[in-house]
Amino acid sequence: MKKILIGVGALVVVAAVAVFLLVSNLDSVVKEAIERVGPRVTQTDVTVDGVSLEIADGAAAIRGLHVGNPAGFQTPRAMDLGLVSVRLDTNSVTGDVIRIHEVVIDAPQMTYELRDGLSNFQRIQKNAEDFAARAGGGQAGAASGDASAEEAGGKQLIVENLYVRNAQVGVSAPFLQGKEVSTAIPEIHLTGIGERSGGTSPAQVAAVTLDAIAERVIGAVGQLDLRGMAEGAAGAVREEAQKALEQGGAEAGKAAEDAGKALQEGIGGALKGLTGD
Repeated sequence: MKKILIGVGALVVVAAVAVFLLVSNLDSVVKEAIERVGPRVTQTDVTVDGVSLEIADGAAAIRGLHVGNPAGFQTPRAMDLGLVSVRLDTNSVTGDVIRIHEVVIDAPQMTYELRDGLSNFQRIQKNAEDFAARAGGGQAGAASGDASAEEAGGKQLIVENLYVRNAQVGVSAPFLQGKEVSTAIPEIHLTGIGERSGGTSPAQVAAVTLDAIAERVIGAVGQLDLRGMAEGAAGAVREEAQKALEQGGAEAGKAAEDAGKALQEGIGGALKGLTGD
């Protein structure tokens, strides 16, 4: 009996050590999970500066969540989410389904890049929707946050409320000639992610969130007069062509005029389908 008790005691100590190590390293575990799941959803680089968890208080904070751009785009990142705060049900942490009361993404900075008839946010949105479809939900799955059992695996999540507040997006396009146009994004509020299915995977929550952000960014940018800006840029090039023709001779003027025509002809293709036209 004494040996049995010693053996049981040893197992308890080992279990206690394992739990301690898990809890003490939970911040890094969450960080690694985000950096593993994010690229699968966006097909871009996803990095996190740091994660802090206060399980006893049911609170978490994610600092410096950066989402890169898809291949072919030049700006460094699509999104800098800054601070993401999470409030969860502590009683659910040890279960299979973690219930999150609220996620708040506050003051994210985004860059909408327009290149060759496509924007980076359209590409990210398509990647997120493709991920949701592969997970078994198709478009309906993307909208509801439901995931197949195969994709879900491990801990499941239910997110009662998710907010994106005070977001700003800057627009980058070749015809802006290095200048940036900014606009505010109306607040995004998603509810009941994963509720209908009794839980969904962290990857699916990310897909739903990014899809909603991309849709709202594209809508906000569509309110800007990008076509007018592009035509203004082309007009400025034509004016420079005329000056070159008057001051620098026919050859210089012809080169500048050709550049203006090329820009003008490219406007329609560059903006097609991106601003509601």
